[in-house]
Amino acid sequence: MSVSVAACAAAVLVTGMAAPASAYSKGRTTQLGVAECATDINERGTIVLRTSLYRDGRTQPLPGGLTSASLINNRGHVVGAVDGQTAVWNGTETVLLTPVDPEDAYVFVNAINERGDVVGTSSQLGGASRAFLRTREGVVTVLSAPGVTAGANGLNDRGQVVGYVFEDGVQVAVRWNRDGSMTRLAPLAAGAGALADDINDNGQVVGYSYDASGSGRMHAVRWTRADRVESLDPVGTAIAGAVDVNKYGRVVGSLALDGATQQGFVRDSSGPTRVVPLSQAGRVEVLTAVNDYGQAVGCSFGDFDESAVVWRS
Repeated sequence: MSVSVAACAAAVLVTGMAAPASAYSKGRTTQLGVAECATDINERGTIVLRTSLYRDGRTQPLPGGLTSASLINNRGHVVGAVDGQTAVWNGTETVLLTPVDPEDAYVFVNAINERGDVVGTSSQLGGASRAFLRTREGVVTVLSAPGVTAGANGLNDRGQVVGYVFEDGVQVAVRWNRDGSMTRLAPLAAGAGALADDINDNGQVVGYSYDASGSGRMHAVRWTRADRVESLDPVGTAIAGAVDVNKYGRVVGSLALDGATQQGFVRDSSGPTRVVPLSQAGRVEVLTAVNDYGQAVGCSFGDFDESAVVWRS
């Protein structure tokens, strides 16, 4: 389970009519009554909001002095920030993270695994960025090559990391393997940009890829364990991106069908991609994370408000 800052690129708000009823998934999308987006959910059902946790119908304060949050694992470790500085609550103490290079101005953590290792991006202001892995013991490894703009977005319990690098001006989806080597993940069309957002313990990777039409259309994609890429878009999709995949292969993200508003979607290891019903007509909604029980969370946007949502099949 992970949610990535880069995943927000797949959450381009698109408004319009609701998707056709025939495209809807089973299940129900419910607003939690909290005016904050939900960014992660663990197997215990604890949901991460921007400034609190939510469980069993009530909000709870963030642990360890965190002032904001984005990620949680099953051990209750929480990734967030303290007054704007990226931090991790490891169950005992809050550890403040600093950029991995003296020239960098800020650092983002985009994923945490069950061990407590984290990955993310350390970056200069308007300049180069570096993908990194930080173990729970505090050992930091820069994954990307010197001088290469890159970011790490997803991490599994086997130590595999996914993200992107820029090569000749093109964003390339990649996987860093446990031995430190890097594998390029093919886009839908040769030379098209792509990004990997998450990887599960079975080696399935999800993210997005552009096509070769020149339209700049973004597709939700999945890479198999054999690194074959496939589009997850149903027929008539205008834009889509996948952001999370659980251990059973359930993928979540968001899409907009032609002429329709942006909504969450679910795709299981087999079967079609299903559009998630809106929690309320006229909203724009995205899913950001899914746990191993198949429950997904995300955000619902109105004209002037936002609300956390949960989808249950």
